[in-house]
Amino acid sequence: MGVFRVHANGKDDVQVLNEIHCPIGKPVICYVSSKDVIHSFKIIALRVTQDAIPGMRIPCWFKPTKEGRYQINCAQLCGNGHSSMAVGFLVVESQENYEKWLNSKSGGATELE
Repeated sequence: MGVFRVHANGKDDVQVLNEIHCPIGKPVICYVSSKDVIHSFKIIALRVTQDAIPGMRIPCWFKPTKEGRYQINCAQLCGNGHSSMAVGFLVVESQENYEKWLNSKSGGATELE
C-alpha cells in the first residue's frame, strides 16, 4: 500500500505493508486489483466494499469520519485460503498525527527537488 506525495520521480513515496493511514474527514481513494481471483476489499465499520477483479484497477472512494483502527477484510469467498487472509488495517487519525506518521516514513519531503 502506498502514499504518493508530490515528487515527480517518486522520491517521496511511502509504501507500507498491511495498513493504510489517512486523516479524518479527508476523501480517500484506494485502487484495488487482484492477481488471481475475484476478491473484495471491505472495511465493515465504514460500510466500504469494492470488488478486486483480476486485470482491472478499480477506484474505491470513502471519507472516514471517526478516528480509529479498522480491520480490512476480503468479503468474497475466494478459495481455500479465504478464512486465513489477513488483509490489514485502516488507521484513521487527526491531520496532525497523520502528518507526523507520514513524515516519519518519508523523511519529511514535501516539495519537488
